[in-house]
Amino acid sequence: MAYSYLRPNRDQPLLLPPDVRDWLPEDHLVWFVLDVVTMVDLAAFRKRHPNDGVGRRAYDPAMMLAVLMNSVAPIAAMSSFGYFHAALP
Repeated sequence: MAYSYLRPNRDQPLLLPPDVRDWLPEDHLVWFVLDVVTMVDLAAFRKRHPNDGVGRRAYDPAMMLAVLMNSVAPIAAMSSFGYFHAALP
């Protein structure tokens, strides 16, 4: 794995609340998304990015995928609900 990705620190203490996990309930969608992202093989993303020390460090592909999935999931759920709702008699 590349050594120069910027990784999120979800255990980092904050001022208020003291822990990031205190912001969201245990059944929040983001925890499911993070679990799914850990199952995805991101080797192709990591291989494609050179990480040769030139320029600013890149964000971790797992974090970027989680952000993308977490932002798209509610929209996808609403559009599929609308599709099924419109199909009902």
